[in-house]
Amino acid sequence: MQHSLTTLTTLVQEISGAENAMSAMQVIVARLSHIMEVPVCSLYLKSPTRSKLILAATQGLAESSIGKIKLSIDEGLVGTIAATKHTLNLANAPAHEKYAFFPQAQETPYRQFMGVPLIHLRQLIGVLVVQGTAKKPFSQEAEAFLVTIASQLAGTLYNIQKSGEWITTRKPKRLFKRYSGIAGSAGIGIGELTPLHTHIDLKQAPEMQGAGISKERKQFDSALDSVRDDLDLGANRIEKELPEDILSLFGVYRMMLESPELLDSTRDLIAQGCSAQWAVRETALKLASSFEQADDPYLKARGEDVRNIAIKLMTQMARKEQTESPDKTTPVILAGELISIADLSAYPSDQIQGIVCRSGSALSHTSIVANALGIPAIMGVSDLDIKRYKGKQIVIDAGRGEIIIAPPEEMVAEYQRIKDTEQQFNQSLAGLKDLPAVTTDDFHVSLFTNTGLLADVSPGLRNGAEGIGLYRSEIPFMIHDNFPTEEEQYLVYKEVIDAYSPRPVSMRTLDIGGDKQLPYFDFKEENPYLGWRGIRFTLDNTTLQVTQLRAMVRAAHGRENLKILIPMVSRIDEVKTIKE
Repeated sequence: MQHSLTTLTTLVQEISGAENAMSAMQVIVARLSHIMEVPVCSLYLKSPTRSKLILAATQGLAESSIGKIKLSIDEGLVGTIAATKHTLNLANAPAHEKYAFFPQAQETPYRQFMGVPLIHLRQLIGVLVVQGTAKKPFSQEAEAFLVTIASQLAGTLYNIQKSGEWITTRKPKRLFKRYSGIAGSAGIGIGELTPLHTHIDLKQAPEMQGAGISKERKQFDSALDSVRDDLDLGANRIEKELPEDILSLFGVYRMMLESPELLDSTRDLIAQGCSAQWAVRETALKLASSFEQADDPYLKARGEDVRNIAIKLMTQMARKEQTESPDKTTPVILAGELISIADLSAYPSDQIQGIVCRSGSALSHTSIVANALGIPAIMGVSDLDIKRYKGKQIVIDAGRGEIIIAPPEEMVAEYQRIKDTEQQFNQSLAGLKDLPAVTTDDFHVSLFTNTGLLADVSPGLRNGAEGIGLYRSEIPFMIHDNFPTEEEQYLVYKEVIDAYSPRPVSMRTLDIGGDKQLPYFDFKEENPYLGWRGIRFTLDNTTLQVTQLRAMVRAAHGRENLKILIPMVSRIDEVKTIKE
């Protein structure tokens, strides 16, 4: 909850910029509902001609009750606040002796109640109320904030209340809707919501019988070619805007697209009579689960890449790929179940003002690319109906992980101001990124980045990271269909070590076991979290251990920045064996 003077000032500015009295009051209740993180905020104003309190605006209660709920002074909880000019803060409002029930308000779920009087020049203007579902009073901090807000707004509301316009003016429609998600890439974006691939849902796709093995296999092979071409075309379009390591994601997608696990399993299901689309869907869900079983959130996020490839293949086979050419001037917020780097390459990067995904996490490739391009991104907005809001102006606030649909002009203007201020601040920091992180009393703080893909290297370097604190070496193993060779590992490790030289790079040897399984190496044990994993697994597979260590040492030849981290060590002899 925000308590700064800036919050109060911004709210007053929004009210003053409203078109009419009703809009101003709706801004108040909507903004306070958001700031205080409560489901209900209501404003009651005193009639200028009668001793009645009238519900003038609400966020959370039934809109039909606006103007209909009227209370005498000292009637109900609101009337009691007006009569005593004193705050009420209750854990269970219906249990209070002065509680009055209004069925049309639909407030049954809200027992938590707090109301404060609005007073200007000793005159009662009205009552401001917030309600919640918790079974406890609001905190003292929240009470102090609402009292402060009321004192600030009383003068502004005095003119509205005195005019009486709010009694006869038709109430406006609800101004906006909010949805919450996971911040993937920081920043604020304002643009037109543009859906991508919204007709494909892996989880709910219906099972379809094939039209014949030959026909379904041909359709699958054709889709493979189309997606492969799209990846190549996307890489060519965007190569000038992204560093080489980020562009390597196109290679990751292509590797997944051509992996034997995907190809063989899909063709086997087609041979069993399944449709090509269903075969891709089943195969992708199975492969993705091998990543998603991991406790490590970074590895878990790799399942999204498999799902993304499946969605692109199924989209090609459904022949519903977006046909209309995107307007190259309209600022857009791209939205979909998952969005890949190939999807982003279809638009100029300066046109994309934000990304919204119903699935995904802060460690997804979408987030990585968005960070590299400086595009705000919000992931995991599972309850957003993307097709419903197609073409609507939206604001995404990735700092809060929030999406605002059809915001009022005043809110858009405020977010634009915040965005401009943040850009100016970041530009002012750009000249400091290469300076050492030293406090004013000369204490040095080491700032390192964590990574596991070449694509992650660029953001850390760009923002002044002093090295890599943890490089997860499991990724090359998990995207192969067998143990990668020494040469394959060497090439990957060398790029990372060279990119950060002379900064230190801590590479963790293979941490497999327990929650981290390889699709081509199956093993089980009763208690994998304490047993055969990490160092014990690799020591029992000596060839694998030696191969990886050789690749790391070779990659660091001529450099002095490699550090090797050994996972899950439990005994001294394990360290001695590794050193030997």
